[in-house]
Amino acid sequence: MSIDTILQHMIKSDSKDCKETVISHHKVDNPYRIDVKSDEVIYIDKVFIKKTAQGAWLEFHSATESRTIQEESYNQITRHKGTVNFSHKNIDQFSVSYVKLRLIK
Repeated sequence: MSIDTILQHMIKSDSKDCKETVISHHKVDNPYRIDVKSDEVIYIDKVFIKKTAQGAWLEFHSATESRTIQEESYNQITRHKGTVNFSHKNIDQFSVSYVKLRLIK
């Protein structure tokens, strides 16, 4: 199953009780945090890292999910119902791509 298909199923599941939704795509460089409101869900689908040394890592977490990655490219979907915070070691730059689902009830 492709990443896009999985993402579509996740969005469909999260929006089944809503009258309307708004979906937007975002890419941010070197975020310290991504704010997520109570009527939103975000799905991080890509992370790209530029390492400076061995032992580099990037960690991101919210109330619902946490990941630590060391690869230069990370392409798995994570679902977040609250603000996502980032921390890292030995990383010059990183970028995060995500989809934001706003639920209108």
